[in-house]
Amino acid sequence: MDSLTSHNWKLLMLAGALVSLLACPGPSEAQTVTGQASAVQATVLGVLGLGTTTALSDTGTLGGTSDAREASLVTGTVPSLLTGEALHATTIGWPDQVASEASLGSLAMTVAGTGISADFVMARARVERRPERTDSFGRRHDRQCPARQNS
Repeated sequence: MDSLTSHNWKLLMLAGALVSLLACPGPSEAQTVTGQASAVQATVLGVLGLGTTTALSDTGTLGGTSDAREASLVTGTVPSLLTGEALHATTIGWPDQVASEASLGSLAMTVAGTGISADFVMARARVERRPERTDSFGRRHDRQCPARQNS
């Protein structure tokens, strides 16, 4: 894999990690959806192997099905890992779906001695809670709620 392709995959993985979205409750949980978004969520391992997690522009978890949250920073830094500007995260809930988005500009990061930079990184996710269905014997079946990635 050439260097350019490797960096593209790393940026794609970073973009996917930008949005942390919780949905699809288990069978015993209430039939609702919830969301949370962070422009950056990074764990840095220390000398003893203990990790320190830092979240920048974190919205926190939605407070209810019709809640909306936003967080932003002019600049953000995770020491020894990354810097970025114009960090932004938002998450919006409805009774049957959640939409979240996170972005940052002027990303500069170093992973295992390799420098990675990008002018702009953005991730979006939307999850819908589909209604239950009943089979021909009257048994209820919960429908899966696949995440839909939008670019």
